[in-house]
Amino acid sequence: MEWLKKQSANLWLFFLCAIVVFFVHFIVYQPVIQYRLFNITEDWPFLVFYRSLHPNALVSVLDVWTKAGLHTTAQIYHIGILSDFLGFNYSAYQVVNVALKAIG
Repeated sequence: MEWLKKQSANLWLFFLCAIVVFFVHFIVYQPVIQYRLFNITEDWPFLVFYRSLHPNALVSVLDVWTKAGLHTTAQIYHIGILSDFLGFNYSAYQVVNVALKAIG
C-alpha cells in the first residue's frame, strides 16, 4: 500500500512538471506563434509532393522513402498530415509544433 502511495505521488509530480514545461515552452515560443513563421521555401514543396501522392498517402510510404530519403520523408508526411487536419490555419501549425516540441 505504501508503494502505491509513493508511485501515485511520483505520477502527480511528473504530470505537474509536464504541465509546467508545456506552459513555459508556450510562453517562450509566443513570439514565434504571433509572427507566424511558416517556412514557405521549405514547407510548400513538401506539401505539394504530399498532395501529389496516392489519396491514401500511407500506401506510398516506401516509394517516397526511396525517392526522398528518411529525413525528408518524415518532413513530407509531417507537413502533409498537419495540412490534412489544419488546412491553412498557420497559427494552428505553430501551436501544434510548439506542443510537439514541448512533449518531445
